[in-house]
Formats: sequence, C-alpha cells, structure tokens
Amino acid sequence: MQYEFAVNATNNAGHSNASAPILAAPSSYVDPTRHKIITVGVLVPTTGPLTTLGAIIANTIHLAVEEFNRDLMIQDSDWRLGMSLYNDGGSAAGSLSGMQTFNDAGIKSVIGPATSDSVAVIMDYVEENDMLSISYGSTAPTLAHDDRVFRIAVNDNNLATIFSKLLQNTQTSNVITVYRDDEWGRALYGALLGNLNNSDIELQAVPYPKQNIDYVEIVDRIESKVNNNNTAVILLGFEEILHIVDNAAKSSTLVQTTWYSSDLHIGKLLEDDKRKKFMSDVQFTVPTILVPPNEINIMLDAEIPGSNLYSYAAYDSVLILGNAIKIAGNATDAEEISKIIPLVASEHISALHDTTLNDAGDLASSTYIIQIVKDGVLSHDVTYSTSELERVRLDVLAFNDTNGNGKRDTGEIPLPEIMVLTFTQNTHDVDTLVTDSHGIAFKKDLPTDSFYVMAYPTDYEVTTPGYPEEYSQYNGVLYVENPSAGSTHILELGLRPLG
Repeated sequence: MQYEFAVNATNNAGHSNASAPILAAPSSYVDPTRHKIITVGVLVPTTGPLTTLGAIIANTIHLAVEEFNRDLMIQDSDWRLGMSLYNDGGSAAGSLSGMQTFNDAGIKSVIGPATSDSVAVIMDYVEENDMLSISYGSTAPTLAHDDRVFRIAVNDNNLATIFSKLLQNTQTSNVITVYRDDEWGRALYGALLGNLNNSDIELQAVPYPKQNIDYVEIVDRIESKVNNNNTAVILLGFEEILHIVDNAAKSSTLVQTTWYSSDLHIGKLLEDDKRKKFMSDVQFTVPTILVPPNEINIMLDAEIPGSNLYSYAAYDSVLILGNAIKIAGNATDAEEISKIIPLVASEHISALHDTTLNDAGDLASSTYIIQIVKDGVLSHDVTYSTSELERVRLDVLAFNDTNGNGKRDTGEIPLPEIMVLTFTQNTHDVDTLVTDSHGIAFKKDLPTDSFYVMAYPTDYEVTTPGYPEEYSQYNGVLYVENPSAGSTHILELGLRPLG
C-alpha cells in the first residue's frame, strides 16, 4: 500500500526521529482543496524497547485511516481524517512530551499511549488541557478512572483474579511474583496480592527494572525464595520473559516449580528446544485473551504481519474516534467527542469483537483461555469470561469421614444428598445446596459480601471443624469475610453416620 505524508517538521525532542509527520490518506481519497482535514494525534513507540510493537501499531493505524477515509469518500463527506504521529520512544516522558506537542498544535484528541506507565503520567495533563486520549495497550488496574482517558483494553484485575483461581485450585502454598517495576507491574502485583489476601498462600515479590536488566540476578533471587515443593512462579512482563525463562531453564531448583505468565506470544518461546523442555517441566501456564476470528481481524492478520491484541485495539481506536468526530458534527472539541465515544464503542463492529466500555472508559469484558505447555505442545484448558470473574464461587465436597479426623483421607467416599446452607452477612440472602451423586455442590454467583456456609445433614454428625479458628468449635461452619471478586472457596465436609 502507498501512503502520502505531509511532513510538518514538529520537533520530537529526546527521540531519534526529528519530526512528527502528518499522515494523509492516499491521494485518491483526499483533496486538500475540497476537504477539511481534522487531525488527530497518535503516540506510538517507533524507537526504544517497544520498537517492534510500534511498527505494527503504526502500520495498522495507516490502514485504519485509509479505510475510514475511503468510507468518507463513499459517503461524499466534505472532510477527511488526518493523523499526526509522534514517536514517544515507549517512555512516559516521551508520551508527555508528545501530548504537549499536540496541545501546542491545537490537537486535542490523541490515540495512545501504549503503556500504563505513560498513561499514568499523561492523565492529569489530559484533564487540565481539555484533551482526550484512547490507549490501545494500558491495562493497569490502578488507572481505571472516570475521566477522558479511555482504554481499549481489559483492566488486569481480571488477570489477577484468574491467577488467584488457578493457584487456589492447586496445592500451591508459596508464590514468587516476578514483575516489571513500573505502573503496570506494580498494579498487577497489588491486584494479585488483594486476591490472595484471604488465602493461605504466601506471596513473595521479585521486582526488576525496566532497563539494564540482569537476568542472572533475577533468577538467583527467584531461587532464593523457593521454600517448598509447592512453589509457583508468576512472570509479569513483556519481551524480557523470554530471557528470564532461558536463565531459569539452567536451574535444577526451578524445574521443580510451577510457572505462570502474563499474556505473551508463547509460540515464540517454544521455538527453542531447551526452553520448550523447561516450559513443559514447569507446566508453563498463560491466561490469554481470546478474540473470536472475524472478518476484520482476519484481514488485519493478512495485511499486517505480527498483528496482535494491541494492534487490533489501535485499529478499533481509530474507527471509534473517527466515528465519534463524525457524529459530533466534525467537531474537534474533546469534551463533546468524549461523551460520544462510549456509545460509538458499544455499537462498533470491531477487530476485538466487542469494544463496549465500562464506567471507567475501559474495555468492559473479554474471554480468557488458559494455555498450558504439555510435552512441548501448547494445549488449551478452560476459559473464563470477565462476567464470571465478577462473582464469588463456593465448592462443597461432602465425604464419609470413616476415621472421624475431619480430613478427607484416601478411600473415604463422597456422600450424596447432604444439605448445606449459604447465608450472606449484609444482604441476608439464604440459599440451599444439596450434594450430587459425587458428593459435590456448588454455587458460582455469590456476591462479594461476607458469607457463612453451614451444614445441615440428617443421619450424620459433622466432623470437620469450623473455619477460621474462631469458628473451630462449630463443626461444618465456614465463614468467608469480604471475598474478592472471582475468588473460589472450598469446603471439604467430613461426615460420620450417627450411632
């Protein structure tokens, strides 16, 4: 594809490219003598640590602008969309410099920046200067505010909840979280800490810097925190995950642990045989956002090599912003446009499948698929939707406690038709559960309200002590205080026949 750039030498201080070009659509779609050009800013990292992603984003935005202006031509509109691209180098300081440059040029609507670090820095400037921003990559939970910074990305509170659910469904007792020491990494670690707050899992932190990373030192720190055979390692990072895994693969200690990771291009990691073996040994698990294939993202995959969730979001951002400008009567007022963006996003036919926004202006929902490396092959496990993650789940397993020790031992069979009540502390909702033929009962839509679980068996005495400790004298009672959204709580209920 051929694009024309009207280079308007706007200084891009502190970065390797000296100008921020104004992107015009192909000449067949625009006639400067007839069409009003409404210019929107774009912050994109074409140099620095995110160069590869930046190139993909820039190419995707070029394509999106072309398609949007083609549609304007078909509609015989008298205006066209222009873009001013600013290389922020993938840094927060660069993003703020870019916002200032756009503001000085009278450009109030901006797509980007890419990272949560950058969004955290530009938020106040956006509000103070009556601008708006649509980020295609920021997911830090701490940045979910009702403001004029929109994020076509799912808040990573959901990822923290999924990690919590996966860990609590295993025998894990020690979790070592290795994270980038930036806004995103710290926020995601904090969300994970909150999710595991009411569990028996010990959470240890290994933060690492964004630059000048010593991977050998990181792996040494991870090894020093392994304290039992039920240790899990969670990696929260980007391209540096590959180097951490390569160094960890040399450790005889870490091969005995279980590993989880934030979303990444896992196929690239599996290209190396040594890495593949290590990832199989540690059951390397990655929750990944699942985007159903559609006509738009299939086209992007074909047209733009390396297309991914971030480039899909960038494509959608262009069309959402462009259509909001159109509905606003070709206005350039950021406050007016920002009022229209949620409506446009909810009705937009998107590469991401659904771009409905929540009250904080972030992507409202998504579906995650759990990918696990087994025998060198990437397999797919369960899926989670964000709507499921907003509720609390209770699982009950009733068993015949033949020795009466209150714990489930080998050979102790499940018991059907055992009645259990749930009672929420604040809303006073009562529900009855009855175990099935496998001794199991569950409720997956409890609210995030403290609740009690109480066993009411007939013909049996309860042998399992109450929990936590202050309820230990009340057999069969479980009290859960302020459960986190998406958390799962398990009651193994021992019973012995009366008489």
